Amino acid sequence: MFILILTLFLIDTNASDAEYKFVVVSGEPITLNASETVQVASFDECTDKCEQKTECVLAYQSNSSDPCYLFDWNSITQIIKSEAGGNGTTAFKVYTDQPACELNAAYLLNGKTYPMYPNDTTQDLWRIDTAEDGWTITYIDAKPTENLICGNFTHNRPYKDGCNPECLITMVQLLAIPGPLTDIHNDAPSNITNWNECLYYCHGNPSCLVVHFHPDLTPKCRWYSIDQIFFLNKTEASEMGGQHLALKLPLSNKSCSYTTEELTNDKYYYPGNRRILQFVYDSFFRIRTTPKYYKISYYVAENLNRYSWLAGCEAINRPSWLGTTDERSKNPMVCNRYKKANVTYAAAKEICQEWDGELATERFYGFFSHCLINGYSGDYSFMTVNDHQNNFYGAYGFSLTQTGIKVWVGLEKDNTTQKFKWVREDYIGTNGVRRNQCPYDKNAQLTMNSIPYTWDTNQPDMSPGNDCTYITIKSLDTFPGYGISTSRCDVATADGFACQTKPQKEKGIPKFSDIVKEYQG
Repeated sequence: MFILILTLFLIDTNASDAEYKFVVVSGEPITLNASETVQVASFDECTDKCEQKTECVLAYQSNSSDPCYLFDWNSITQIIKSEAGGNGTTAFKVYTDQPACELNAAYLLNGKTYPMYPNDTTQDLWRIDTAEDGWTITYIDAKPTENLICGNFTHNRPYKDGCNPECLITMVQLLAIPGPLTDIHNDAPSNITNWNECLYYCHGNPSCLVVHFHPDLTPKCRWYSIDQIFFLNKTEASEMGGQHLALKLPLSNKSCSYTTEELTNDKYYYPGNRRILQFVYDSFFRIRTTPKYYKISYYVAENLNRYSWLAGCEAINRPSWLGTTDERSKNPMVCNRYKKANVTYAAAKEICQEWDGELATERFYGFFSHCLINGYSGDYSFMTVNDHQNNFYGAYGFSLTQTGIKVWVGLEKDNTTQKFKWVREDYIGTNGVRRNQCPYDKNAQLTMNSIPYTWDTNQPDMSPGNDCTYITIKSLDTFPGYGISTSRCDVATADGFACQTKPQKEKGIPKFSDIVKEYQG
C-alpha cells in the first residue's frame, strides 16, 4: 500500500495582532542572482524596503557599505549560516504575533509557513526550515489539506511523528555529492524539475537508495541502487551550487529516534520487507561518516553460501582460499574485488583502505591468472568481475575475455631497502600447500613455499620514482598470462585496480540475525 506524503503548513495567523516582522541571522543567500539591489544607509532601511514590498520574503546585506539585496517569493531557496561559511546579515520576513523584541528565531525558522497576503493562507506561501548548514525556503502555490508527516525529511531530527509506521522509510538529506566509483547511475523521469520532486521520487522508488539533484545536468534528477554507490563526498554548503543529495534509510523503532548525525555514524540497516530492494536476500548495509566521505558498505548473512559470496566474504566480492576443502584452515580466506576506474595508485589505495582492505597481494604464483584453456576458468583463486547478479561486467569490473588491461596491485617499493614488498605478505601461501593450476591437471601442481613476484618482461624497472606496480593481463590461454610492471604512483597508468579485504566475519561485523532483531516487534 502506498502512502501519500503531504505537508502540513503551520501558519501563525490566528492571533489578531499578527503582523510581518523580521528574524535577523548571520549568514548569506547561496546566490544573489535573482535579487533586486537597492542602496540603503543601514540594515534597518534594508528590512524596511523588504517590508514595503509585498512579494519580498528576505533581505540581505554583506556589510554596511554594500547594497541591500531583496529576494522575492520563489527566488531564493537556501541561506548559509555563518558557521558554515556564510557572510553578512540576512533577515527573514515572518508573519507572527510574537513581540518584535522577543522573536524566537529557533521556533520561527524551523518548519513554519508564512503567507504573502495576511488574509489568504491558502496560496503563495513560503516555509522556512532549519538545515545542517543554515536554512531552506520552500515555496507553496496552494496549501494541502492533509497533515505533515515524517518531518518533511528535514535535517532537524528526531521528528515528532518519526516513529510512526508510515515514517520508517526516511530520506536523509546530506551535504554531499556522489563520490568515487559512481560511474553508473539511473535517470529519473525528465519531467522532474526541482529537488522536492526528485526527493519524493526516490522515496517512492523501491530500487533507489541515493538520489542526487543537479540543476545543470540532464536529467536533473539521478538515482543509485544499493549496488551502484559506495562513497558520498562530503561537501561544503557553499560548494553545492544548487545540488542536493539524500540517502534512503529503513528505520527501526530504535533508530527512528536518532538525530541526523546519529543515523550516519556507523549504523547498520536492514532493508528486509520494507521499501528498499535488496541486492541479494539476507543482506544489510552500513553507513559510516569519515572526514572525507559518507561510506556505504554492503554485507550478507554469515551463513549465505552462494558461490560468489561464500560465507564470510562481503557482497560484491569474490572469495579466495589457498588449498582444497581440507586445507582451507591452513590459510586465510580473503575477499577479492576488481574495479574499473582510471585512477592513480594513491587514489586506488585510498579506496581499498576505505573498504577496510588493501590493494591486492599476489597470494601465489599464478594468482591473477585468467586462464581459460578448454573452457576451464580456474577456481576461487582467480580474481574476476565483482558483480555476478546484474552481469554489468564491462561497467563494474573487467570481462573474463579481455586482455591488455592494467590493474594496480599492492606491491610497493620499500623506502629503506629499495626492494619491492607486498603490502599483505600474511595473505601469501608459503606453508607448502599444493594447488592445482590452469589448465586443470591434477598431475601439474604447484607448491606454495615462497613469496611470488611474477614480473613482466624487462621488469622490474627500478628507475627513480617507480615505486608502485600494476599487472597486465596478457593472455587468456597461457599460464600465468600476466606480468607485473613498475610505475610512478601519481599517474593514472592503469585501467583499474584490485582490492583485498578480510572476510566480514573477521572484521567485527554483527551477525545478520542481530541486525534483524532490531527490526522485529
